[in-house]
Amino acid sequence: MSCGKCGSGSKGFCPVTLGLALGLTVALLGLFCSAWAIWFGMPEFLGDQAMKVADNWSDAGMRAVFGLVKGFVVGFVFALIYDFICCCKAKCCGKCKCCSTDPK
Repeated sequence: MSCGKCGSGSKGFCPVTLGLALGLTVALLGLFCSAWAIWFGMPEFLGDQAMKVADNWSDAGMRAVFGLVKGFVVGFVFALIYDFICCCKAKCCGKCKCCSTDPK
């Protein structure tokens, strides 16, 4: 997941890659939890704290899609903020390779 401009080899995260990884993880977790609730029911200790249980597979699929989108957006924004902070720190230390406008 390390890239500056998606493949240049500089330090940092590629926002698209991190967003997809986090989005797929959240979507699969949502499908797993929905399948568990459909097959075995909601555990009693989570009854009042949990969201509405997915009643059928179309609800589970919609939760997975929303989880994919939310995970992608959060991962994408996190990677952009992380890269920005790393770049600013590198500029302060005089070691900036990722943000210089000099041609390589």
